[in-house]
Amino acid sequence: MELTDHHRLHAVSELLKEINHQDSDQDLTQSLQDMERYTRFFRAVLPKLPGADGRVRLDRFLKAYGNRHAYKNISNTYSTKEATIRQFTWSNCEAQRFDLKKITLRSNADILFACLLLVLDKHKEDNEKLTIGKITDHIPLGTAGICNPASYHYAMIALFGSQKSRDYFNLEGATLREAFTEQANQSTRDMRFYIKHAEESVTINPKYLKKA
Repeated sequence: MELTDHHRLHAVSELLKEINHQDSDQDLTQSLQDMERYTRFFRAVLPKLPGADGRVRLDRFLKAYGNRHAYKNISNTYSTKEATIRQFTWSNCEAQRFDLKKITLRSNADILFACLLLVLDKHKEDNEKLTIGKITDHIPLGTAGICNPASYHYAMIALFGSQKSRDYFNLEGATLREAFTEQANQSTRDMRFYIKHAEESVTINPKYLKKA
């Protein structure tokens, strides 16, 4: 079943009413039946959207459409970040400045780290001035086809910790890495934990830099 919430359910209900669908007269109760109807709608529309990021675009549209009445409260300068790398394979990744072969794990967190190195390599950005917030901007939701928000948030938390002996970053806070690791290891983790630490400065472990 697709990830959903009240806004997305409301969006589908209203869209079905717009086309006079046979299910359009059903009241929205946020029941299992509503969620199943949402899943059927989502999976029927998704194949008609071109591009590898179709799932992300459809999910964002339904979220926004169901919550469109709140637009008046959004700043005119607000914008969303689009993924630079939408598809990724370990067999076809190479960087000039970074040694991606040193990445031995293959979970979403490791894929995001590899994508970050590829983005930084392309833009030649000084990794000494990175923050968690800047890293999030470089590898937003949708990167490498990671479109499920829950999977993405978990991967971002694991990215900065030492779960499974990860050592991708040096964090300035002495206990911050431990806090990220603790969040990654618990089922009731705070999915916005990395966002709350957006201003924290980090550096990439020199281990992943190619020797001159």
